[in-house]
Parts: sequence; structure tokens; C-alpha cells
Amino acid sequence: MYSPPDSSTAERMRAAHRDAAGALGIDGEGEEFWGWAGRTLGRPGTAAGGRRVWLRLVTAPAEKAEGKLWEGAEAAQRAFADLGGRRPQLLALHERVADGVAYRAELSEYVDDAVISADPILQGPVHVPAGWWSDLRDVLLTITGADTDRVAVRRAYLERAVPQYLDTELPEHIRWTTAHGDLHWANLTAPGLRLLDWEGWGRAPYGYDAATLYAYSLTDPGTAARVRDAFPELGTPDTWAGEAAIVVELLQTTARGDNQALIGPLETWARRLRATAQHVSPSPPGRTGPPAASGGTSGGDRQSPKLLESHLSTAGGAVTAGVERAPQRSGSRRTGTRRPPSRPGWGTRSRECAACTATSHPRWKWPSPSRCRNVGRNSPGRRVVCGCRLFPVLSQLITEKG
Repeated sequence: MYSPPDSSTAERMRAAHRDAAGALGIDGEGEEFWGWAGRTLGRPGTAAGGRRVWLRLVTAPAEKAEGKLWEGAEAAQRAFADLGGRRPQLLALHERVADGVAYRAELSEYVDDAVISADPILQGPVHVPAGWWSDLRDVLLTITGADTDRVAVRRAYLERAVPQYLDTELPEHIRWTTAHGDLHWANLTAPGLRLLDWEGWGRAPYGYDAATLYAYSLTDPGTAARVRDAFPELGTPDTWAGEAAIVVELLQTTARGDNQALIGPLETWARRLRATAQHVSPSPPGRTGPPAASGGTSGGDRQSPKLLESHLSTAGGAVTAGVERAPQRSGSRRTGTRRPPSRPGWGTRSRECAACTATSHPRWKWPSPSRCRNVGRNSPGRRVVCGCRLFPVLSQLITEKG
């Protein structure tokens, strides 16, 4: 939970929340829960018949009231329903636009269990029942199997941010799965496990959710170690991209003055990722399903209010843990690389280069690439570390003619 915004924003949001509660027949009561910069406001309430509910108001400029974050809760309801009791059901929606600002009210089931932390960053040790960790692992496994074209983490962003903050290149092959997208301690409850705040769910590198929870646990070493015990895949080549994604995201926030408590641990983690980048192996071949370019799924008919219990369908998704491959170039030396046939006695030489523009070495039988494929993805002046594998060299021949 964040601090309330400035007084004018707070009063505007409170008024809009009251209007939505009236339209949905809800008596609002209880403590306010603010989102970042006053973008969201949630409060408990009571519906007809005394049913306890939760009413969350989301706001955005009218021209931006669409896409992943705007439609995330509704899309999650269609994809997961209550997720086996681990997700509060979305019951109804109400939308309106006033003075160029759009408001969407999301009415959900009330969750009796409290969030583990009022702040995303853990403020102390976590005390949860013995089976809580295995339940969390099981529900994240279920989420990874959901089929969606929503995108939680964009590859284009990682291609810019990973070189900037980790000083290494993003692997060409990444395993993509579906993720909650915001798995921190203010979105998890105990003793009963519920996952809250589904607006950002979608495709992300494998391990992103576990890495996110680990990142927000770094202020408490004991809990951080417990997260790694629950998710032993962390620290392996399979989750390198997922870990890199949350590290660069949070390092970017620290540069803006946020999440200052995480700076030291994040920098240590970044050094470890940088050191292991060269050991990241391509994901197993034959997997498909990279994230689509679309930012979200359709919100459908936007009647106001929209009651969801009667007509939101739940679709069971097939498991599609995919590998995204960058376009492969082939043919001439201008557009790609050619490798000579394998011959006995040929070795392999590799280096890290700043531009990879050398033509051919006078002692090499085969030319090197004329241009690194990574150069075009980096802005002018940025150091390029491509890790190119130069062409096989007949080391014996070089020795004889050297």
C-alpha cells in the first residue's frame, strides 16, 4: 500500500469511488488502500444481502483507458476464474468518463486473510503455514500453463535495459511462460494463500514471478533464502532472463529514487548475472509460443455496470512454455554468417567485440562476419558486446605459417 496522493487527486478519487459504489449498490466502509501515485483506490464494502466485497477503482486519461493494465482483472477472470480458490473472483465492472479522465471500478470477492506486507518490499520475517510455500509453487505452475497473448515483459524493453544495467547482451533464445507479473508481498495473503492485483499478468521470461518475489525479499536474508528453497530453479541458466528482467526493472526504479533499500542487494545480483551470462545455454529446441506483440486481450462489451458472474467464461489454457528466437539471417557475408564444414583439427576461437567489423584475418582460411547482428539493436555510441563466435580457425595451419 502506498501513501495517499496530493489532496486534489485524493478527493477526486474518493468522489469517483463513491459514485461507483452507488452505481453497484455497495455501501463503502473501512480503510483506504492506495496504489502508486493515486492511480488506484481500494476499500472494503457490503453488497446486498450483507455480502462482503472489495471495490477497487482504477483511473487513467481517457485516451489511455485500454490495454494490458486497464483490462487485466477482467482478462484474468476469463482465464483463471478463482484459480482453485487462490484468486478472488471478479464480480462486476463499472466504467465512466468525466473531464477527460476514465474510471473503472472492479468489484471482487472480499478476502478475509490479510496481506503479508503493507509494502511490496518485505519489512520483516515472513511467518506462514508449513504448506503455504508448496501451495504457492503449485499455483504459479498453473499460471505458467495459461495460454494468452497478453505481455507482461516485452522483449524489446529487455534488449535495451539488459545491456544498459547489466553490461551484457540478452540471450537470443528465451523461454517464455505466463506470469502473474507483480508477485510481491503486498499481493500475497496468509495464512490462506490468495494472489491479488492481476492487472499486469501476461507472458514473461521463465522464472520471472519467483525472481520478483525473491527481489522483494532481499531486505530479509532468511526469507530470501526460503524463496530460493521453494524455487530451486533460481540461479540456473533457465531462469537467467527472468531474473535479469526484474533486476533491470528495479534498478531502473532506484535510479528514479524509488526502492532505495534494494540498491545494494540488486547490484550484487546484477554482478552475479553478468558473470554467468556467458554460461546461459539455449532453451530446449522444439518449444513454441513467444509472446505476441499485442498488449492485451479484448475487454468485450463495456456496458456500465457489467455484471460478470453470469456471463464471464473460463477457458482452460494449454501449456505453452515457448522459446522466442530472433530472426535468423543466412546467405551472404553482408546479411549473416557462414560456417565452413567441420574438419578434423579445426578449433574454435571466440572474443567479445565492440563492433565486429573486421573483414578477414590474413592467416584465416575463412572470413569473419562482416557486421555483428547486435549492432543494429543498440543506440549509437553504446558499447556493443556481442560475444560473437568467429569462424573456425585451422590452428595447426596458423602455427605452421605464423
